[in-house]
Amino acid sequence: MPSESDINRKTAKPVLTIAVGAYNDARFLPGCLEALLGQTFSSFKIIISNNASTDETPQILEDYQKKDARIEIIHQPENIGLTNNYNFLKSQADTEFFMWAACDDRWDPTYVETIMTGMLKDPSVVLGFTPYQYFNEEGERYGSIRAFDYSGKSAFSRLLRFFLTYDDGMTYGIYRTEAVKDCHFPIWWWINRNTPMNNAYAFLVYVLARGQFHLYGTEPLWLNCIKTTSHYEPFRKKQNVFLFLLFFLIRKFNLIIIQFRNIWQGANNILLALVLLPILILRVLVDFLMIIINPIRKRLVRTGNHA
Repeated sequence: MPSESDINRKTAKPVLTIAVGAYNDARFLPGCLEALLGQTFSSFKIIISNNASTDETPQILEDYQKKDARIEIIHQPENIGLTNNYNFLKSQADTEFFMWAACDDRWDPTYVETIMTGMLKDPSVVLGFTPYQYFNEEGERYGSIRAFDYSGKSAFSRLLRFFLTYDDGMTYGIYRTEAVKDCHFPIWWWINRNTPMNNAYAFLVYVLARGQFHLYGTEPLWLNCIKTTSHYEPFRKKQNVFLFLLFFLIRKFNLIIIQFRNIWQGANNILLALVLLPILILRVLVDFLMIIINPIRKRLVRTGNHA
């Protein structure tokens, strides 16, 4: 089995595609590219799909492309949405391995090497990841280290572990391109058509049904930026709770159907999908209850603090 240094030295074609979707990310883009280009594993190319940005993003991309030949830029003539942009990027991967990268996230210099070293040694692993941690827009880390191990001897055990915690951080792990080429982020039905919320869960169940997952190391080598503006802020401003819950329930029902299909196709086993169907439904019910309970709990805490 070739070592990472051997690959970097001898292989003309890169083994990893790092796919970056960019839209008006001028504030975060330089830090993102510096972190990616500074990886200790260097046998990769970076494909960036500029989703019709209107800020300084195109100029920043061109400046970095002049500095490093591993960067390829594709300018979308019009905004195709986040979901379509991510699916487009995956379709451009022609290397053995693939990963998505968000412009506002950051990576330890050893992130790629840590995962690639393990995956090159174990062909059964179709998705590799490391522990991670949140940080804010000022660059300050917060919260505990998030380390979820979804490995298991069977697709059932991997998926069961996933549904218990339901953390989608591993979306930004490294995949074997061949294993995920036939699965895409879904476009939701009807009123949810323009939102990317929750679509990673549909994709991840396919991956876990398809093959092995491995969590490498104990240190948080990926940092996930949590911005101050909430996904739910437009609903809160309008105070339209009914619309929010309606959108949520329709999207979750859509998710159940697509997850059922993806488990069936990923594992090539409809019986597994049928066995897990009650768990898919239960997961949605739990999420719905949490959507209702969390605001009430926060309000009670604020009331208690002002008492």
